[in-house]
Amino acid sequence: RYAEKNVQINLGIDQLNNELVIEVFDDGKGYPQIMLDSYQAGPADMVLSSGRTGLGLYFSHLIAQAHRNKGRQGSIALSNDSPLGGSRFTLRLP
Repeated sequence: RYAEKNVQINLGIDQLNNELVIEVFDDGKGYPQIMLDSYQAGPADMVLSSGRTGLGLYFSHLIAQAHRNKGRQGSIALSNDSPLGGSRFTLRLP
């Protein structure tokens, strides 16, 4: 929906932190700045912007945090530094 033509998914293991890392890149317009700012403030504080509710990201955040191992929990991160020129979604699971 948000990509122009290309989506790339990378899977890997961060050996240093012993985490599964899943990254999704696209070549779209990226996340609106208000969405990035809202997410940085806290996923529960995400606001409506550009027709996006943020509910998918909110639930992704909750699901990632439900993954716990040895006192650590999963996380997600959002940015607009995709190697394809659009958005980057990163999921890290311990």
